[in-house]
Amino acid sequence: MTYLRVGLAAFTLAAIVVQTAPALAVGETITDVKIKDNNRTDEDTIRAMAGADIGDDLEADTLEMIRERLNNSGMFADVDVFWEPYKGGARIVITVREKFPWAPVPTFSLSPGNTSFGAVLVHGNLFGRGKQGVIGGRISNVNSGAVLAYRDPAAFGTWIYWEAQAVFKDLEIPEFGPRATFSNFALRTNTIRSLGVSTRLGVFWWRRVRTEVGWDFARWNYLSHKYYMGDMGKGIAGIADPGPGAQSATVGDGIVGLKFDYRVREHAIQTGNSLNLGLRLGNPTWGSDSKIDYWKLGIDYFHGFRFMRRINWTNTAGLETGDRIPLWSEAWSGGSNLRGYDYMRFRGDTRVYFGSEFHFPIISLGSLDIRGLGFYDVHSVWWRTKDASRISKDGRNFLIDEYQPIGFNVTRDIHHGVGGGLRFFLRSIAIPLVGLDYGFGVEDRAWRLVLIIGA
Repeated sequence: MTYLRVGLAAFTLAAIVVQTAPALAVGETITDVKIKDNNRTDEDTIRAMAGADIGDDLEADTLEMIRERLNNSGMFADVDVFWEPYKGGARIVITVREKFPWAPVPTFSLSPGNTSFGAVLVHGNLFGRGKQGVIGGRISNVNSGAVLAYRDPAAFGTWIYWEAQAVFKDLEIPEFGPRATFSNFALRTNTIRSLGVSTRLGVFWWRRVRTEVGWDFARWNYLSHKYYMGDMGKGIAGIADPGPGAQSATVGDGIVGLKFDYRVREHAIQTGNSLNLGLRLGNPTWGSDSKIDYWKLGIDYFHGFRFMRRINWTNTAGLETGDRIPLWSEAWSGGSNLRGYDYMRFRGDTRVYFGSEFHFPIISLGSLDIRGLGFYDVHSVWWRTKDASRISKDGRNFLIDEYQPIGFNVTRDIHHGVGGGLRFFLRSIAIPLVGLDYGFGVEDRAWRLVLIIGA
């Protein structure tokens, strides 16, 4: 019995030590940070991302926070973090399994009125220091373009980030009239081409909060327009062509932003919340032509819930508004952002929107997860003001008020879309490989398909 009691006592003591070991480390000084199995990424870069420095105190959530930050970087397929005693304190050991740093990504999208295909080449770990580069292009019937971009998420190992990009765009911008008269005929379609550059500089505060300033500069060339003249067979008399919807312009924008991001992504599941606020000012101070003088404000909010480990409910809400906004920057809904309606079906200077998606697992095949979703979208888009004198200033030429009425109307300006879809995920990639949605436009009483492959 004596040996049994001694054995039980030893077992109990060992269990207590094992169970309380992590707690005993809380408050200990971090005396070393060790990185293991990093073949492509510089150790200092991983330490900067981890955010735990020698001399800091080890808190109860330090290890989990390090794991979360490294997972959110998108550079690692797997991250393991633990501590061990070292020189009178605690050593943090970080073991990573790196993703392949570059990948060519084919892209394809199909939504009512908008079909595109292209490719993007992404490098997520330039120079082994987590710098990011993108080069890509897209051919579309309404929105073709190309981009070359570079992003440094931690300049000089600090919490300062910056990015720069050059962008080329070829746009077909439709303007619609009332559904009751014109169904889904675009009354005027504007063809515009632009070439521009942009840059952003920001600072992360307390990891989750960031402030950002930026500058966009582009030359917008108005090429041509097509106008729907009416069809007597449909009971629509001939309509006089009002002329171009805009004029060519050089536009420089100053940008400020504030972002709170407390989202956490684990494979296909996204939880937590984020809030983004942004203000854009376009005027000669920032390099615009003298005829350009506008402002645009944007606010968007996201919240994700998790149920029963693999069920995800996400909600988004937002607001866009402004004054004297150029045609190519106006608020719009329809297509991929309001499923169940044609691309850019609704246009104005103000947009309020809400979207809800309920995601659930269907089947897993190896590392491929197939998930289903049900969704509900509701958008309201309208014109608060339409200054007719703009045609002699910045060249914005509106359709007549009968076709683009001023002011908010509950029965006219609120649009609902409902439906379901599928998402195909690889577990090592945060975004879906394929998204397929089938949405019903409640006011249009029509079903429409949205398909997105790649980024």
